[in-house]
Amino acid sequence: MSRLNPMKPLFAALLLGAVAVGCQDNPTEPAEPLTLAETEALLLGISEVARDTAPDFVSVTTAGGVIACPLGGRATVGIEPPNETTGSLRLVWTFDPDGCGLSSRGYDFTLDGNPNVITDLTTTIDASTFAITVTGSITGSVDWDLDDRSGTCVIDLTVSAGLDVTGPDRVPAGTASGMMCGLEVEFDAVTIQTPG
Repeated sequence: MSRLNPMKPLFAALLLGAVAVGCQDNPTEPAEPLTLAETEALLLGISEVARDTAPDFVSVTTAGGVIACPLGGRATVGIEPPNETTGSLRLVWTFDPDGCGLSSRGYDFTLDGNPNVITDLTTTIDASTFAITVTGSITGSVDWDLDDRSGTCVIDLTVSAGLDVTGPDRVPAGTASGMMCGLEVEFDAVTIQTPG
């Protein structure tokens, strides 16, 4: 007569438990990344807050200050003294959000600096044609929350744009292109504007 091994039921129970746990959703699964439309909205929102000509200042420094964001939270905005040479002007500004809420194209984001976003643009005017060109970069990283999703967006963009002041529309033509939020992107240059 065979005897029942008392370890067999325990082993079977553990095996079934492991299978059941394996079939459940992984709670640490990464959130769905931002879509291309959401990524462009994020860049536009950052640009709009950083270049606001009448921000609600929480505090002011000689190189910028802390501003209240449209949907709560704040952001530190720093502007380096303009570097002006003959025919060109370089502006560098930093956007460092802290629970900064903003709305852009129907998306409500909450942002934290990881560590921040730096925009470095040089504007050049051709003395003979008065054509304006803008070149530079937008780099950095922010943590974002959107609805029930969150993640980190790394930004590495090159900006190249031009404006023909003699043209009828006087709208910048060009691109902000590179990598943003894990996507290879190319946005119209009108998405990026200088502060002030």
